[in-house]
Amino acid sequence: MAKEVFMPKLGMTMEKGKVAEWKVAEGDWVEKDQVVLVIETEKVSQEIQAEYAGFLVIIVEVGETVPCGEVLAALAETKEELENLLKDRPARERREPEEPKAAKAAAAPAEGPKDGKRAKIAPVAKKMAEAHGIDVTRITGSGPGGRIVKADIEKAIKEGVPEAAPAGEMETVEGRRVRKAVPLAGMRKVIAENMQRSLQQSAQLSATVEVDMSEVIKLRKALVAKEKEIGVRISMTDLFVFFLSRALQAVPIMNSSLIDDAIKFWEDANIGVAMFIETGEEDGGLIVPVVKEAQKKSLLEIGKCRVELVEKAKNKKISLDDLTGGTFTLSNMGMFGSSSSSAYNLGATPILNWPESGLMLTGSIVDKPIVEDGEIVIRPMMPITQTFDHRIIDGVPAARFMGRFIELITNPNLGLL
Repeated sequence: MAKEVFMPKLGMTMEKGKVAEWKVAEGDWVEKDQVVLVIETEKVSQEIQAEYAGFLVIIVEVGETVPCGEVLAALAETKEELENLLKDRPARERREPEEPKAAKAAAAPAEGPKDGKRAKIAPVAKKMAEAHGIDVTRITGSGPGGRIVKADIEKAIKEGVPEAAPAGEMETVEGRRVRKAVPLAGMRKVIAENMQRSLQQSAQLSATVEVDMSEVIKLRKALVAKEKEIGVRISMTDLFVFFLSRALQAVPIMNSSLIDDAIKFWEDANIGVAMFIETGEEDGGLIVPVVKEAQKKSLLEIGKCRVELVEKAKNKKISLDDLTGGTFTLSNMGMFGSSSSSAYNLGATPILNWPESGLMLTGSIVDKPIVEDGEIVIRPMMPITQTFDHRIIDGVPAARFMGRFIELITNPNLGLL
C-alpha cells in the first residue's frame, strides 16, 4: 500500500510551506531516509527525507504553498501501484491554475524539440501549456533535471515566454551578455525578502568603534589550552554571545522590539548567531540560529550550544525552532580572517534581523598603532558596528549598551564573574 509524504510542521510557528524543489524525478525509486524534496518557509529552506521507500508520485508541484499536514506526494510499493497512482492522479489534483490577468504567451505546440531533445514536462504542466498555447521549448524548467512543472507554466502565463535567442548567440540585456540566469528562489529569495522588509519597516542607524582586544585574546588562549578538560573549544563568538547577553540585561531597551504599536521588552536574551552555509550554488546562504536564554547560560554552555547549532547547519538538520525567537543578532565576520573581512574593518551598515531592534557586527582583529599614555604602541584592535532601530532606541541608551559591552570584553575576567 502506498505511503504518503506530508508537509511537515518544522516549528511551533509554522503554518504552511512551499515546495521549492523535488530532488527525485517522478516515477523514480526513493530509499528510506533519502532526501526527496526541499520546502521553504518564511525563515528557512529545509531538505525533507522520505520516511519510507517507494516509487515517487508527485501531488504538489514546485512553487505551490500548502498548509502543514497536507499530502505532498505518495510512495508506491510496486510498479503496478505506481501506474495506478499516476493514472488516478488528475482526479486528486486540488489546485486549478488561476486565470491569467494578461496572457502574453504566443501560441505554439506544447511539446517540441529543445536543443535536439524533447522537453521534459510534468503531465499537469503539459496540459496547462496546451490549454494556453505555450511553447515549452522556450521555457527553462525548475523541476528535477530541468523538468518543466506547473509553476513554470503559470509564470509563463503571467509574464510571457522569453524570446528565443538566435542559435549560437548569448542572451543580452541592455547590451550586457548573460553567462547564465538563476531564478531568485529558495534560501536566496527568503533572505532577499527579509532584508527588504527590515529596511522598509524600521529606522536603522549604525555606529562603529574600535576596541583593544588584548585581554580577551589572552583569556581565549587560556580557555583553548583547557579544551580537553572543559569539553569544548571556546571561540570568540562564544565570548561575544556571553558578554552581549549580559550587556542586554544591563540596557533592556536594546533587547526589545516594536510590534503592533507596542514596545515589547523581552525577558530573555536570545542571541542569533549569523552563519554562512554552502547551498551548492555559486553564492550560498545566510541563516541565524539562536542561542536561547543566553543570559542564563555559562560560557561553556554557550560554547556547546553554538557547536550543536553549527553541526545541525552543516548537516542540514537545523529546525525552524532553532532559527526563531531571536531578540538580538551577532554577525562575527572576524572568523573569516583579516583578508576576507577587511572591507568590514573600514565600516559597514549591517541590516537588522527584523523585528529585532539591535544587531552587532564584529570585524577581524588587526595589530594597529594607537596612542597610550602619550606613547605609540601596537595593540590588537577590532572594529565593532552596532545597528539599532532609532524609532524606539535613542543614541544615549545605544551608547550605554556599547559602552557596557566594551567594558566587559576589555575586562573579560571580571565579566565572567
